[in-house]
Amino acid sequence: MHPSQLLDFAIRTLGAGNLAAAEIACRDLLDFEPRNAAALHMLGFIASRAGEKDLAVAYFRSAEEIEPDNARIRENLEAAQKMLPPRLPPGERYLLRAKEADEDVPPLQT
Repeated sequence: MHPSQLLDFAIRTLGAGNLAAAEIACRDLLDFEPRNAAALHMLGFIASRAGEKDLAVAYFRSAEEIEPDNARIRENLEAAQKMLPPRLPPGERYLLRAKEADEDVPPLQT
């Protein structure tokens, strides 16, 4: 299949709700054109729909690097970033994990 046909196929299958076929078409397209922002953007959308928020952000970032002026990519990147849990400093992550595991948590020394 020609690269332009792969993108058309990915768009059609995504529109029909077939995320797996759209993902395969996008990955095949990236084999031909590794810097295809449309394919990367679509993979970000697919990852987001599948609940893979970190992966969605990574794909949207890659697409944005290629097309930094693309407002739709930027909007989807911002939306995906808002879905991520807040990043905590390492010490706070340790305390949160310990509390979740119901372990005794030593007091913080400041």
